[in-house]
Amino acid sequence: MKERLIAKGSKPLMGIFLLTVLLCMTFISASASPIDASVFNANEISVVQTDIKILDGAWTAGSTEEAFAAVESLTDHEVHLCILQKEETGCYTVVSMSSGILSLDDYNSNPHQLLDHLNDGHPYFDITTDEQWLYIEVTKNEEEWFISSFLVEDSASGDRVTCDCNLDTQSAWVYAIAYPRINWPFLKEEMMLDHFDIASFTSRCERALSYLEEWKGKEHYLQVLEIEW
Repeated sequence: MKERLIAKGSKPLMGIFLLTVLLCMTFISASASPIDASVFNANEISVVQTDIKILDGAWTAGSTEEAFAAVESLTDHEVHLCILQKEETGCYTVVSMSSGILSLDDYNSNPHQLLDHLNDGHPYFDITTDEQWLYIEVTKNEEEWFISSFLVEDSASGDRVTCDCNLDTQSAWVYAIAYPRINWPFLKEEMMLDHFDIASFTSRCERALSYLEEWKGKEHYLQVLEIEW
């Protein structure tokens, strides 16, 4: 009688064991599944860094090897832009990250886009808040990521600063809407995504526009900086 009781009691235990094995096999299979390069899912990304939280992102150039992402820094709780690069382990690590570009509240309460629209390795971040319209596009030059285009517009005044960066000459065409525009020098470090300081960068662009304003209506024969009217 005792042996029969043990035999009967072992059936539910065996069922639990088989269910556990099945769940583990399902989890391993799901983990091994390739990530869809057409859709960025922050929940599928495992990052090495523990001081950030991925908010959104876009795969660059149609590949899951690198992603352009918006992340929350758990240190300052601001939104930063960064490049995530895949390691041999399948995890991702941050190889380039800007300083904070806006508050987490502004990010969460306003629509945004983060895309590599043409899958050509030129992803961009675009957001409109109550205070401003902000657009930042990045590009890779050799192994480093740089700001390629930048726009910030004050929602109240309508004042706009726009620039298109030229990495070869370490300069940028700075303008408001279209023309006139001025070719303004920048340091390489200022144009890099890594530690990109949005306040300092905007200030440099505003200085260029102020210089351009001073030349309006004046005759001059020597231009240190290139200006297109």
